[in-house]
Amino acid sequence: MAQEDDYALGRYIKALPPDLWLLARAAFEELSNNPFIPILDKEEIAKLICSPGFRAYLEGELKLRSQSLAYQCT
Repeated sequence: MAQEDDYALGRYIKALPPDLWLLARAAFEELSNNPFIPILDKEEIAKLICSPGFRAYLEGELKLRSQSLAYQCT
């Protein structure tokens, strides 16, 4: 991730719990490289990812992944 990308996300990511940071970074990278979302700059994407609504999505995704991993281990 480029340094300006890291800076844009770094300003907002601290509002999220640390266990969501990896998912937030992955979502930021995916959205900022998406050619179908050219109207949002990196700052706006970072704000979106760290917003309460997207946080709920990240929490759900984390829960789903951990349940899936637990299922695979049994």
